Amino acid sequence: MGGRSGVKRISPKSLGTVDIVSNMSGRPRTLAFDEYSKVEDCDIEDPYGQDPNTYQRVFEEFDCALQNWLGSAGRGRRGFHASLSE
Repeated sequence: MGGRSGVKRISPKSLGTVDIVSNMSGRPRTLAFDEYSKVEDCDIEDPYGQDPNTYQRVFEEFDCALQNWLGSAGRGRRGFHASLSE
């Protein structure tokens, strides 16, 4: 898992306006967020500060993982897991 060493906090006001937050910090959501009911752990590298090719690769991994998660959310699965072959 990649990720930045510092986790940027999300304000309660901002959290109230979203349906889901993807935690790419590399830390479990229960440790990275004070309020984590809308947070899903994502084992995909955070591309912060990387080159455009890395951003594109991570976007594709994230998009695939999100589609898989959306398809399985009704079956109780938690978290985004990168696998382009799923």
